Amino acid sequence: MVEIACDDAIGADIKSCLTRHLEESGYVTVLDDRPDWVFSIIAFHHANLVELSVVLRRFFRSTAPGTEIVKAGGHDQEMMRSGGWVL
Repeated sequence: MVEIACDDAIGADIKSCLTRHLEESGYVTVLDDRPDWVFSIIAFHHANLVELSVVLRRFFRSTAPGTEIVKAGGHDQEMMRSGGWVL
């Protein structure tokens, strides 16, 4: 998913360009429904420049809160389960 916070039309251009390039790579499908990753972008148009703040977030999927934590490979160390989602 690509999220853009911008009061200017440049926000739509950023979203369109980023989405197109991600999908053209052949490794990424951009969806708005239950994404695994989210690009959260804040854009400010300043004179002839655009300033960006970009955060890339990964969601963890799990049907029950707290079950995204597992014991690592037979050890006592806890770690995040690969691909959990807290509902």
